[in-house]
Amino acid sequence: MYLSSELPVTETKPKVLLNGLHALRGIAAMMIVLFHLHWLAKLEMPESFWLIKNYFGMGVPLFFVISAFSLYLSTFTRVSSPNWLRIYFIKRFFRIAPLFYLMICIYLIFLYVKFDKVFSLQEITINFLFLYNFFPGRQGSIVWAGWTIGVEYLIYAVLPFCLVYVRSERRALIILLFCTVVSIVARGLYAELSVPEEYGYMSFLGQVGVFAVGIPSYFIYRSSLGASRQTFYGYLAFAVFFILVLGMLNISFPLFHGPGKIHLQVWAVAFGALILSQVLAPIGIITNRFTVFLGMLSFSLYLWHPLVIVGLKPVYKWIYTGIRETYYAFPLCFLVTTVVLIAVAIVSHRLIEVPGIAAGERIIRHIKARTAAATALSPPATTYQGV
Repeated sequence: MYLSSELPVTETKPKVLLNGLHALRGIAAMMIVLFHLHWLAKLEMPESFWLIKNYFGMGVPLFFVISAFSLYLSTFTRVSSPNWLRIYFIKRFFRIAPLFYLMICIYLIFLYVKFDKVFSLQEITINFLFLYNFFPGRQGSIVWAGWTIGVEYLIYAVLPFCLVYVRSERRALIILLFCTVVSIVARGLYAELSVPEEYGYMSFLGQVGVFAVGIPSYFIYRSSLGASRQTFYGYLAFAVFFILVLGMLNISFPLFHGPGKIHLQVWAVAFGALILSQVLAPIGIITNRFTVFLGMLSFSLYLWHPLVIVGLKPVYKWIYTGIRETYYAFPLCFLVTTVVLIAVAIVSHRLIEVPGIAAGERIIRHIKARTAAATALSPPATTYQGV
């Protein structure tokens, strides 16, 4: 794997690349479902499932690194084209807002009926404006697990700066170093302040270093795609991922797990390597039809899974009562959860996400049509000939 100083002006997005990204999104979503199935539903699991209990929450940083990589992939070559910034924000809004707004409304009803919980107009407003991450104690959102959306949307707001000024491997590494330091310092400082304990992890500043890993990963991808040793680079990236994960699972450094949570950055680098492996030389056990399918539904899977888990608690109780051995009961609960959640996600994706994206595309087509019409009506430029 190498870094080049000159990048091609154009790039293609082969199907294999999109499949690799979708597959990792799907895996990240199901990691979080498994993690919350234990912690949210309070389901016992055998000691041999310790990876799920301790590490499957890392599906969130994986999502974040994929997000930065994907945003660069979809927008990098369009910077400076007409209306690129307006189009960028329209796409981001209509990709996230329709389903998230629906979930806010659902949770407002659910939490009132279930727990007699009522939210103030201010809290509802900052959720609809995606500003709740700025308020320690409210960063979790009205929507359960919605804290990630608050972080993501703030990243959307600042990423255009990177798209304009971070256009080489060297600058990508500089911004990664800068953001890493910011996140480590911020997490350490938040731990000393009178803010909720989890705010350091859930804050925008606490996660910006994780996002930043996706930027140099993108440039390495561009340099490696089409190279004579592309497959080798992909396998090398997977080896780096495997070694880093193995080290994090078996070696404990107190500094890494202190207030600054340096280990999160190591995990993020590992995930950057994993992304490279799947876009350059996908491995079937990771990138396959099922994981790609899950990736297409990943946003709905993520936003709906807490409600599905809570709703299935009586079913979990029945399973655990009938099957005393947790080695079998927990996987069966996960299977039931997966079936129900996928069904809900399919409906949500088709009825909410797809129409929302289509609405954004209609607005974009209208903007492009107006721009083209204005350009056609503009008088041709003339040059002064002199006498």
